[in-house]
Amino acid sequence: MKFLFITHWMHPNLYGWVDTLVEKGHTVRFLGWRKQLGMSDTGVRPEHIERSSIEKWVPRVWKQPGKWFRTDSHTNVPKISSLYKTFKEYNPDVLVTQNPNIWSIPFISILLARIRGCQILVYLETPLYKKRNIWKVWFIRVFTVLFRVTWFTSISGDARNPPLHPNAQYVPLVMKTGHSGREVSTENSGVMRIMTVGKLDLPRKNILLLLHALNELKSTLSFRLVIIGVLQDESDPVYEKIQKYIQEHDLQQRVTIKKNVDRSEVLHEYTQNDLFVLPSSNEPFGFSVLEAMSRGLPVICSDTTGVQWSVEHGGNGYIFKSNDSDDLQECIRTAVSSSEQLQKMGARSRELIQEEHSPEAFYTSFIRMLKHDESLTT
Repeated sequence: MKFLFITHWMHPNLYGWVDTLVEKGHTVRFLGWRKQLGMSDTGVRPEHIERSSIEKWVPRVWKQPGKWFRTDSHTNVPKISSLYKTFKEYNPDVLVTQNPNIWSIPFISILLARIRGCQILVYLETPLYKKRNIWKVWFIRVFTVLFRVTWFTSISGDARNPPLHPNAQYVPLVMKTGHSGREVSTENSGVMRIMTVGKLDLPRKNILLLLHALNELKSTLSFRLVIIGVLQDESDPVYEKIQKYIQEHDLQQRVTIKKNVDRSEVLHEYTQNDLFVLPSSNEPFGFSVLEAMSRGLPVICSDTTGVQWSVEHGGNGYIFKSNDSDDLQECIRTAVSSSEQLQKMGARSRELIQEEHSPEAFYTSFIRMLKHDESLTT
């Protein structure tokens, strides 16, 4: 089959899907509109979507950006003739896209796919099971009928709540297990090695919350924290607050910040640490948690991250109350209470990846979804 992915960029959480489809003998083409598009491990390189000249006039027509109309990356306008030519020449069997806001590239792609008779899969970063207001429910139902789309997500959510749509599907992200290559450091140096990954200029990443929690524990816990993240501007106020906190609380010898490092170095860093903490609040997913689990690390995340549904509380890690420093402290304290426990939780992390996020687990779910979609549209 021929698949056409159209999203803002090839986020690392999509590498596994693209690579698995290629390895299974399918053809994959990827279109995006961000400057930095990424590239999958199998060499699928995203192509830039040609943009329309009318794009610059859109903000002048709509006077309330962020309300009725958003002027962010999801509302970029493609050159429709060029995009249609791609559909016609490539003739994909399946379109995979996300976030179909009106005027957006995904929305226009769905229109073109409908004209061309493609199957349409829409990926959303929202739990499959979640309470939603009536307007969102009706929008999804009407959109489904009009465009014959199948919605899917990689966030399961609480099954006690209603699903996104009666025909919506859960499809796991792919993460291959890697060699951990480490021993719990408390058996050697007595220093607990902790790491986190997140953009250094984004408030919701909550780096300050983690720093505060560890600062409160430093009298009873010997630790070293590595913070890895992307930073565009050294003078960014969020980053400056992080630096200021480290200096004011004398954490320079305990905390290391690594900025803008290659993905290979990030993956290597997982093998050099004992515990991974994602302090973020309202994080759509949190792919770095899966990366850490694949390297055999126990993990801690908040209860407002999408990845919480991939973590076994008390099994391979802990889930703390979002923005609650005391609860985060307690989770860290419990997790590092013994090296034996850390090893057991790390082993369970790898088991969960193998059971729920393997290429086969994804492919089985994905093909089942395609067949289910075919049965609904025929």
